[in-house]
Amino acid sequence: MKKITFLNLHMGFGGIESSTINTANKLSKDYEVEIIAFYDLDHNQAYKLNKDVKIKYLYKGGPNRDE
Repeated sequence: MKKITFLNLHMGFGGIESSTINTANKLSKDYEVEIIAFYDLDHNQAYKLNKDVKIKYLYKGGPNRDE
């Protein structure tokens, strides 16, 4: 099975995140789909993903705006 990977900054609430989730859910019927997000925010939309869509976070928490 072919694989599709999405790269997002985070899976928070927003248009890009919603669009990624909708597209990933639709494509997961025919492809192996994975989402890689840089930040694992406390409030995100990952619960809307189909169980077949894998999600991987590169950093626990959000951006450090003080640095």
